[in-house]
Parts: sequence; structure tokens; C-alpha cells
Amino acid sequence: MAPEIQLLGLTGVYAVVLAISLTPAYLVTWRVARRFGMRGLTTCLGVVAIVGPPRDYAFARQFPAWITFAPGLAPILAVAVTYVLWIAIGHGVMRLFAGPARSIDA
Repeated sequence: MAPEIQLLGLTGVYAVVLAISLTPAYLVTWRVARRFGMRGLTTCLGVVAIVGPPRDYAFARQFPAWITFAPGLAPILAVAVTYVLWIAIGHGVMRLFAGPARSIDA
């Protein structure tokens, strides 16, 4: 099989796995945004930025063959920004398709 086809297949599998694993986080941000508005969503993003890097570094310590990080502050900040962007973009896409969280009558 051609490498391009294999790459496309793996990309599709990665997208499905990522969507399934991030769905609970998006549902939590949806509920938080509905209850607390933008202040709550910003708090969620702050929590993700704080919890994300130690989580990844713990996985790197436990499974060094899977991931390694360079020394210094830059990788920590990069991981934090990546976590914030994943959640913010995902919440934005969910809002784009479903509408604002506040528009749903409880």
C-alpha cells in the first residue's frame, strides 16, 4: 500500500480517536459556559493550562519511549498553549454547530 494512503488512514483514525477522547471535556466546557458564562469558560481554560503540562510530563516519565520533552520552560508553555487551543477551538466548533450555550432553555 502506498505511504500516502496509509497516512490518510492513520489521520482518519487519529481524528476519530481525538474526537471521542475530547468529547467529555467539550461537554464539561459547554455546561460551564451555560452556567457561568465566559468567566467560567476562561477558568476552565486556565485549569487546563495548569493541569495539562504536569499530566504530559507524568506520562513522559512513565513511558519515555512514547514522548520526550526538551529541558526548560518553553516546552511547558508549548504544552499549556496546546491544551488551551484544543479546548478553545473544540468549544468554538461546538458552539458554531450547536449555537451558544445560553440559547438552550433549561
